[in-house]
Amino acid sequence: MSLFGILKGIYDANIWASLYDVVPPERRGSAVGLMNMYGWLGGALGAYSLGALVEHKVMTMSVAFSSAAGIYVIVTVLLIAAGTAFASKDVRVAERV
Repeated sequence: MSLFGILKGIYDANIWASLYDVVPPERRGSAVGLMNMYGWLGGALGAYSLGALVEHKVMTMSVAFSSAAGIYVIVTVLLIAAGTAFASKDVRVAERV
């Protein structure tokens, strides 16, 4: 749990810093609010979906939890693809500033 807490703190610190790098100062409050909203909404929908799948006997609880690994792999591939597609442009823009 200690390691989780440390890593979660590092993640949160960097996610907000990266948000502030690309959002103008006058819109940062709204951007933080939207990120929080979508983060909590995603967590809530995930828990609801898991419960619905288990309740309707689509899968067992252990299979439902295990399927989260597949979701993480899909999200990781999407993030790598997005980073590959957009990082060079963002670096060029940042170097001009």
